[in-house]
Amino acid sequence: MESLGRIGIPTPQTVAAIQSCMSDTSGDVGISSVKALYKLGQPPSNAIPALVRLTRDENVGVRCCAIETLGQVGTNSPEAIAALKSALSDESANFVRPLASKALKSLKAN
Repeated sequence: MESLGRIGIPTPQTVAAIQSCMSDTSGDVGISSVKALYKLGQPPSNAIPALVRLTRDENVGVRCCAIETLGQVGTNSPEAIAALKSALSDESANFVRPLASKALKSLKAN
């Protein structure tokens, strides 16, 4: 997915292929799809809800990536802010919580 985003050519076929991967059961695939679409200048309308869902993924790495991505693309989204505030009490105090704090500061700065 990320390679398609780096190519930078938002053909209908490319965008459709990437969008179809957003609902993949692997959180990493979903996050990569969102990032690729943003790189192509084609942010999906369901990016924020997908990322919010992934902030609660069982995998701490997926949660971290979702939180970082929300900090980059979640500007002015009440859903993103609510998810990040919730992540401030995540069980992973060493990884998730600091990222959530940083992402919230990033969103409030925009």
